[in-house]
Amino acid sequence: MRTSHALPAILSLLLTSLTTAQTSTAAMPDKNAVLSPAAEAALKDKLQTIFNTACSKDEFSGVYLVAKGGKIISEAACGEASKRYHVTNTIDTRFNVASVGKMFTAVAIGQLAEAGRLSYADTVSNYVDASWLPPELAKKITIGQLLSHTSGLGDLFNSKFLNGPYMQMVALRNLDDYKPFTREARLEFAPGSNYLYSNMGTFLLGVIIEKVSGQNYYDYVRQHVFLAAGMSSTDNYVRDEGIENLATGYLGKQAATTGRKENTVLIPLRGGPYGLAYSTTHDLLRFADALQAGKLLKPATRQLFWQDQTAGRADKGSYGYCFELSAGPLGKVVGHSGQFTGVYGKLDMYLDAGYTVVVLSNYEPGQQPLAGRIAAVLESMSEQ
Repeated sequence: MRTSHALPAILSLLLTSLTTAQTSTAAMPDKNAVLSPAAEAALKDKLQTIFNTACSKDEFSGVYLVAKGGKIISEAACGEASKRYHVTNTIDTRFNVASVGKMFTAVAIGQLAEAGRLSYADTVSNYVDASWLPPELAKKITIGQLLSHTSGLGDLFNSKFLNGPYMQMVALRNLDDYKPFTREARLEFAPGSNYLYSNMGTFLLGVIIEKVSGQNYYDYVRQHVFLAAGMSSTDNYVRDEGIENLATGYLGKQAATTGRKENTVLIPLRGGPYGLAYSTTHDLLRFADALQAGKLLKPATRQLFWQDQTAGRADKGSYGYCFELSAGPLGKVVGHSGQFTGVYGKLDMYLDAGYTVVVLSNYEPGQQPLAGRIAAVLESMSEQ
């Protein structure tokens, strides 16, 4: 009798779910849909308007790119890569991408996992010795927890790091140079029990890449990520080696009568697994295209990396394996943002709508980051 009474309710629930699914599917944007010439022109006009406004007010210095289906719809550059020498930013300028680079490290880990050389469930102690991290911590943390920022480790850029002498930052050219800042680490919470964005955790992924691959971290990502995706203008460049076309970062104006100060002595000389590589908008578009085309990771790995791994514990949206996740009127969006002293970057891949958005700046983002304004334009166009 209980079964017969429950049956209508179950059928009703199934019908409701089916109707909801059909409605949701119908409302989803088509990533393969081609914009009409009129729609494309209107979108480009709106994007250029917000970009020009931000540039004219000196709120933004840098580049942006919006593409759909492999076709660049709009791109532009403004500001100066060097105020000291009055070098203008161009589409080909290499900008510091800050934490956008965490995706490069994640891809490298995914490749090694696909090759069977490591597992996301492996504990860090399998690859990281006491010269890097206290053994009692390394035994508790898994690679998956490093990727999802649920390891409990704090920030690499703590007061000891930031308040040290500038020569300390100049000395950070290889991963081994960071040992003084990792081997005294402590846990903020039990691994897996919470979420805390951790540059230290992502850095240790680079140490694992070196151990497993037998290659220097920088050589591995250059060969297996950058060159594999056709990113010929991207690398963890060492700034004192005279690399051409690198934008200098600038802090916000301290006062109406004071110009923007360079970030030169406030940023590590070379990036690492946590980010701070240099790249261009076109190279990041190549990265996004290669990633979605399966040239860097297999579909199953991408799906894992693009699932929320924080179980709602993240304080600002969802987070996968070194990928930020969000959803809105244009469907699912994956990518990563990045901010450090004097620099800002963002790469968004609109998986359902087919857009790719890249914003790179040698200014800090300010109150209304350009990337957010671009997202608002894209969403408003979809509602028309």
